[in-house]
Amino acid sequence: MLTSTGRLLTRDQYATRVNIYVTNQITTSSSSPAEAGPPSGQTLYDKLENIFYIEHEINHLFEVPPNFYKYIEANETLIKIQRHQLPPEDWWQAILEILPR
Repeated sequence: MLTSTGRLLTRDQYATRVNIYVTNQITTSSSSPAEAGPPSGQTLYDKLENIFYIEHEINHLFEVPPNFYKYIEANETLIKIQRHQLPPEDWWQAILEILPR
């Protein structure tokens, strides 16, 4: 669920990883010497069973449906902080001159 930098995967990145994993699983299961002949019903069943198993595992990855609200809230706060600009140094000097000593 995380990238190499520790950030959450985007939906597209996650889908790509799942597709690569499924493809690797299908390739691995179909590269056995017993399946050198034409595809049979058993081969098709094995491949479909593997895909449904992966889908089942993904569906049960979370105990409750994921809630990304806290990440969205943190992201919005960070954007607001980045938009904020501090006054320039001459402004601070002017304020110091105005304040009584």
